[in-house]
Amino acid sequence: MEMSIHDSPVAHQSSIALFELGIRFRAFCFFSITTAYLAQIRSPLRLVGDGIDYLLQASSAIDGKGFFVHGTTSMRPSGYPTLIFILAKLGIQDARAIVALNCLFLAIGCWAAYHLIRATFSFPPSTTQFVIVLTLLSFVFVRNVTYPLSDVCFFGTSTLCLLIAEKASRDCSWIHRVSLIALNIPVLLLAIDIRTIGIALIPPFLLSSVGGIDAAKRLYRILRIPRTIVFFLLLLICALAAHTLLHSRYYQFNEPMLHNRGIARSLAANLRDHSREWGELIINLPSSRLPEIAMFPVRFIGVLALTTWIVGLWKQKRRNTVWIYSIGYGIIVLLYPWYDTRLWLPVIPFVFSQLLATASEFIPSKLIGKLTGLYAGYFCLVGLLALGYSTRLTFAGSKFPDLYGDGNLRSSYQFVMSGHAPKSGPIDEDAVYLLKRFDHRIIHVTEQ
Repeated sequence: MEMSIHDSPVAHQSSIALFELGIRFRAFCFFSITTAYLAQIRSPLRLVGDGIDYLLQASSAIDGKGFFVHGTTSMRPSGYPTLIFILAKLGIQDARAIVALNCLFLAIGCWAAYHLIRATFSFPPSTTQFVIVLTLLSFVFVRNVTYPLSDVCFFGTSTLCLLIAEKASRDCSWIHRVSLIALNIPVLLLAIDIRTIGIALIPPFLLSSVGGIDAAKRLYRILRIPRTIVFFLLLLICALAAHTLLHSRYYQFNEPMLHNRGIARSLAANLRDHSREWGELIINLPSSRLPEIAMFPVRFIGVLALTTWIVGLWKQKRRNTVWIYSIGYGIIVLLYPWYDTRLWLPVIPFVFSQLLATASEFIPSKLIGKLTGLYAGYFCLVGLLALGYSTRLTFAGSKFPDLYGDGNLRSSYQFVMSGHAPKSGPIDEDAVYLLKRFDHRIIHVTEQ
């Protein structure tokens, strides 16, 4: 029998060399991206609307006045301000510590997401690493890791909570499961305190407590609970959830707008806003940077991606913690009546994984490889440009006010950095106060 060229020692050695080259390339990518992220720790404090609210809460707590904003309770939870409060008590009340905190939770989230994706979609390590690279190069992560916002910290805590729940839902001794559940309780409570949408973690947490969906079905058959009782229990849970929602600060804030829009207009607005968000996730660009004529293609891409994601969830066979969480999280965000792409940040690695798994079912394997390669090249290029621009902002020095954001806070930055009242626009007193408190490096930087 003749030896095939693929079975020859030379071919075998070539395969090993290519495999090792791939490992080194992925390691180089992770090292480069990680280095670029860590460089953002040097960034000046990048204030945004919600970030000002969080920092005012933290500042009030540091002064011993509780987590308030100008003496009133904020509609945003105090979990993230509590983390900043802890940093201040540790003596690291600084803008660099805020970004470093985000980077820490980003690392935790990516590590947990890697293991969750492997367990949920059965991807090989190389494909899972590919998804994590796309996650890190998403402009949503690149942008938000430098902001004093709760999203990245919630990403870390929520994925860690899901990973522990996933381990508890597998076949294991009851002592091991109880230990994991006890470990997961503080993680779950922290996630909910950081972002209220963390309530979407409760169903997978509860199911993991009995050993997952299959174990819950077996338990139901053993207990033989009448369907009428199950129905009324579910009805009671829905009633309690509705009561909580109607009395929440978020609903009270949005109720006037929902009332004015009505049901039909609210649904249309939600479709318009969330399709735009999904379009931005896929093209990896904020639509605000694109011309108005590009809005329809962006929304079309968003509708196509969102539909693919929903179909994938519907057809998914391994209905584990990630599946349950994705459905609950998606329903809550899709009902949210505002446009904000960062709302999807905590589930981006699971979204990419689901889209890849679903596309692989409908597209031939040879074609999916080429299309994935082309898309990954484009996505990574845009992500690297975003990371490069963020690094430019980090080291912009006195030019930072002119380069950062949409210009709304330019006068405030200029005033803090120069010590003189600028002529370009009004000064935000809250922004000035927070810059002076949390970032001493930029005070009068233009005079140094």
